[in-house]
Formats: sequence, structure tokens, C-alpha cells
Amino acid sequence: MGFVAAYTNTYIDPPKHVVVEPNPDLHPVLESVSEKNDCGFELVPAAYSSDSNDVRLSLGRTPVSSQTSVRGGGITTEGVSLQCLTDGLDEFCLICDVEGSERDLLANEIEVIRRNCRAIVVEFQPEQLDDETGKTRASLERSFDTVEGREKDVYVFKKGDSPEG
Repeated sequence: MGFVAAYTNTYIDPPKHVVVEPNPDLHPVLESVSEKNDCGFELVPAAYSSDSNDVRLSLGRTPVSSQTSVRGGGITTEGVSLQCLTDGLDEFCLICDVEGSERDLLANEIEVIRRNCRAIVVEFQPEQLDDETGKTRASLERSFDTVEGREKDVYVFKKGDSPEG
């Protein structure tokens, strides 16, 4: 837990690093990882929401199996949009594992992504690999180069010399 955040932090100079995590049970773990690895990333206790409205978080049997939900049990957490998180930044890189909301984030924030994002690492859940996800990937491929060597359901895109990029 927190490995990707700590590893990513080593490549950011100067470090302006934001980790968004809605599950309050994971906050102490991420804070400890940040402290022990001298990361200094900002922990935002929220979940992705295109309109920044509150989000329901269905808590799974393990802390890492939680996911956002429009109905059902769980807890309510603050929502935050990518537009809000990146406001004032000239550019950013996006590492996106938002437990089922990846397609929504990429579709709803595509203009922010095209304008200011240098690279994207995104995991599409197996149940999301449908026509809509294909359209979202195609949209990204028009603005970014696809980095070969994707692993399972993880895709990597980087800004290149594509016509819209």
C-alpha cells in the first residue's frame, strides 16, 4: 500500500504530488509511507467525482477492495474533480486507479487531460472492457501515444507528436 505513490515521488522534481484516497482506513498507512520515504505528497481525503459532489464509498472486505457506488451501504466522502485537483498547474501526469470510475474520469475530464496532461497510467477493470471503454481508449490514442508493453488491464499513454497532442 502506497508503493506507487512513494515510487512516483522519486521521479517528480520539484515534487508536487497529490494522492487522492477516499477510504479513511488507508490514510494512516499512506501518511506513514510518505513519512518513512520522505515523499511529502499531499493526501486528499476524497473520491473522484466529475462534479465534485459527495460520493458514496462501498467498503469491501479488505481496505483495498472498496469502490465508489451510487447506491447501497458504505460511507459518504467528499468528491473532487480532476479539474479541481489540477487547477493552476501547467501540466500534470495522471496515475489512475479509481476502482471502477476510470472510464468516467477520462470521459468527463478529457479536455483537461488533453490540455495539460503529459502522461497517463490507467487501469481498466476487467468488467469495464466494453465498447464504451474502447471509445475512451480511442479518444486517448488520438491525443497521446500509447506506450507499448501494457500489463494486463493497465494502459500507459504519453504526450507525443500526435495531431491533437
